[in-house]
Amino acid sequence: MRWAITIGLGAVAACNFNAGGLGSDTNSVPGPASDSDSSSTTNPGPSSVTDTSLVDDSTTIEPGSTGPSLTTGSDTTTEPGTTTEPGTTTDASTTTDASTSESSESSSGTPLCPPVPAFAQLVMAEDASVELPAEIGPSWGGLTGDPMVAYSVVASMGLIHFDVEVPCDGDYHVWGLVWDLYAGSGVSCGDMEEQNADSLYISADAGPEVPWVWGCNSCDWPDQTWDWVRTQAWMAAGCSVSDITYGWTAGTHTITLRNDSLGTLTPPNVAAIAAVVVSTDPAFDPNTLYAP
Repeated sequence: MRWAITIGLGAVAACNFNAGGLGSDTNSVPGPASDSDSSSTTNPGPSSVTDTSLVDDSTTIEPGSTGPSLTTGSDTTTEPGTTTEPGTTTDASTTTDASTSESSESSSGTPLCPPVPAFAQLVMAEDASVELPAEIGPSWGGLTGDPMVAYSVVASMGLIHFDVEVPCDGDYHVWGLVWDLYAGSGVSCGDMEEQNADSLYISADAGPEVPWVWGCNSCDWPDQTWDWVRTQAWMAAGCSVSDITYGWTAGTHTITLRNDSLGTLTPPNVAAIAAVVVSTDPAFDPNTLYAP
């Protein structure tokens, strides 16, 4: 069954970072790619880890003719115990006809996204596609409706692809519904919690890949929690992060996630994702589309 939900602009078809060459902190989950079972069939995805020097607070990365621009905002350091207050949200049960909203056209002739109403789309992991050793399997931890989730237990290997269809040209922001076995990311939360997998690499439309460490956002979570996290590029040791924004044209785009840390399913110490939300509103609350 399809879980994809779209609102706004009319209906659209429905820290413990392993980090490869980025350097590991003292809480990193061990698990180089060589830890994987050599007898399995895998598609390792990108052959190298993105150099974080490609991303800074003033750079727009142009990945080439096939990919979108990726812009990261000003560097921020997530403080322990803080959460982001969402802005005004749109009722997921309503759909606004794009013909009622004024918008100009881009140079390509497709409409530019109006500021109001905001566009938002939910795509569940069961509607994603994966490349081995990533897989889609039953969820755990009491997710509403018991949806399927996507993950890989092999360090640095396994790709998860989410396709989203957007109606207009504009800046798009992405959230992921992710699992964290042990809240926080060690020293960033003022403690040295048990090792756990809480990071993935993220890219869009075959563009540059950056590390996303949600342990930097989960200091105040209870352990063993699913929650929505805004995607952010991990910039340096500790929790220096920057919000990710994609400059997309109207049409279909693909968000790709690659596993980082070695994981296990018993207990579920794995960087798992249950859904993504894409919106033109940077303050959108994904819970209005799916509350875990």
